[in-house]
Amino acid sequence: MTAYRESIGSITDVAVRRFCEVMGDTNPIHRDPDVARQAGFPGVVVPGALSGCVLLVASREALHEGHTGSVNIRFKRWLQAGADVVLERVDDRLLLRDSDDVVHAILRAKH
Repeated sequence: MTAYRESIGSITDVAVRRFCEVMGDTNPIHRDPDVARQAGFPGVVVPGALSGCVLLVASREALHEGHTGSVNIRFKRWLQAGADVVLERVDDRLLLRDSDDVVHAILRAKH
């Protein structure tokens, strides 16, 4: 497999809010920075489902070789809205990292 690493910018508060509206997600840590801070986060938290969607879309390009469409996503850590996101392929896995290289989610393709 060829190397794949791409910076995709940030998942903004606005993108998180719109995603939550579409999905019916009413969890306040995904919408309200004050509530997120009271819960111990530095600001709005990206829903895991949104991180998973980013990985799924990116996997079409990054894991196309032998990829059958069956995947497993494992969430490692919460992602703060506004953080820069980097996608990186490692073997049959696609990693969602922040700009500090912390892994937040891993998509593994099943062949």
